[in-house]
Amino acid sequence: MFMTALAFPAKGKKRGVENAYKLAPVWYCKVSKYFLYFFVPNLALLILLTTIGFIRYELWK
Repeated sequence: MFMTALAFPAKGKKRGVENAYKLAPVWYCKVSKYFLYFFVPNLALLILLTTIGFIRYELWK
């Protein structure tokens, strides 16, 4: 949640931390945004493909 508030300050208004991005270093805000854009979807894709592979090739047996 904190990384989302740092990467996207508009989302921080809903949670009452609208000035959190001002307290964090600029590099951390940028890393948070890249992390949310790239790492999270790739991890979801990896989990999905692993699940499909386990089902297709019956690797749990």
